[in-house]
Amino acid sequence: MKLSAMTYLSSIALSALVWAQPAAADTWPSKPVTIVVPYTPGGLADQMARMSAQHLSKAFGQPFIIDNKPGAGTVIGSQFVARAKPDGYTLLLGGTPNIYMTQLYKKAAVKREDLAPVASLITVTNYLVVNPKSKYQSLQDVIKQSKADPGSVSCANYGIGTSGHLSCELLSKAAGIQLTNVAYKGGMPTIQDTLAGQVDMAVVVEALPFITEKTLRGLAVTTSSRNPYAPSIPTLAESYPGFDVTSFEGFFAPAGTPVEIMRRISAEVQVAMKDAHNLARMKDLGVVPMNSNYDDFAAYYDQQYQRWNEILKPMNITLD
Repeated sequence: MKLSAMTYLSSIALSALVWAQPAAADTWPSKPVTIVVPYTPGGLADQMARMSAQHLSKAFGQPFIIDNKPGAGTVIGSQFVARAKPDGYTLLLGGTPNIYMTQLYKKAAVKREDLAPVASLITVTNYLVVNPKSKYQSLQDVIKQSKADPGSVSCANYGIGTSGHLSCELLSKAAGIQLTNVAYKGGMPTIQDTLAGQVDMAVVVEALPFITEKTLRGLAVTTSSRNPYAPSIPTLAESYPGFDVTSFEGFFAPAGTPVEIMRRISAEVQVAMKDAHNLARMKDLGVVPMNSNYDDFAAYYDQQYQRWNEILKPMNITLD
């Protein structure tokens, strides 16, 4: 059987495509890798990215560079990575907010299929905190004031579409109150204004060191069980059964990134998460390493994607 010139050329092109990914994986990394953090510097996500980057740079012999791209919740940074070349040289520090975006931004959202989960990092507790001088001594004080004067209590958080923002929204729904949302571009600016008395209450993940130092007062945590590093702080679920906003963070890559590259990154990230120095640092921050391998993290992400879509869809919150 004779092949036409077009068929012959097509077969060559297909062969080149098939062999391209292994070849790319074999030589990766041959230049610096960028980790995009969709928050301002100094917050928990930024600290986790830098902690991981330090290990990855040593493990792979190339710099892993942090690029902070805050704004629009996490949309700006996430879209930048989703549109990047899928060659393993651009990663996103992402997690639960990527799932939120698919419901909250109907037009501009990065879709599930645009980003591939690469490596698990941590599960995160959100803390409801107030200034120690605040008149609110407990969560019930906040609820009482909000029922008496709807909208009079501000609920600050680290960005529209983040777990902090949704914790405020879900608390309002569960308690039958109206909180005034105040969104910042990251956790540290949120904490700074809470320390300064500019907001009534905040929902942040970086609060534990401040609670330990008694510069912030913890009213509640958003996870279904109490945080082992702050066991005296009650959960919202104790007042509102079923309440659970447990966030997670990990690394993501543009869809189509070679699987072998993603597996290599995942393996080294897990080494970093078991390092004694890093474990001590995470304990200080009040976060828990996930320790999931590449396949388990992908399955967990899919499960969380389904769960949050079921929660958010009936709420009909849109940010477009």
